Amino acid sequence: MDPTIFNVLVALGLPWLIYDIQNLDEKIEQPIKLGAMPKVIGLTIAVSLWNLGTIWYCGWKLPFWLGMVNIGLWVTYVALELIGYSQGWTGFTA
Repeated sequence: MDPTIFNVLVALGLPWLIYDIQNLDEKIEQPIKLGAMPKVIGLTIAVSLWNLGTIWYCGWKLPFWLGMVNIGLWVTYVALELIGYSQGWTGFTA
């Protein structure tokens, strides 16, 4: 089995499975805040369309420059999320 597939299918979920088995008798309820859901869904759709469109435009290949553009967009997104969360912008609160 490819190590990457093993990591995704087993290693990422195994700690959570062990934790859940150890805490079966505890009823821990954690509320879920869905206020940011429209932003998350919109960003997911936009990123998917961006990636499909740009890779299609490049002949289904990922050239170096496009990889660098994607990394730059990701860094910008993370920076905006961190700044928005720290400044309390609408849609960024936890």
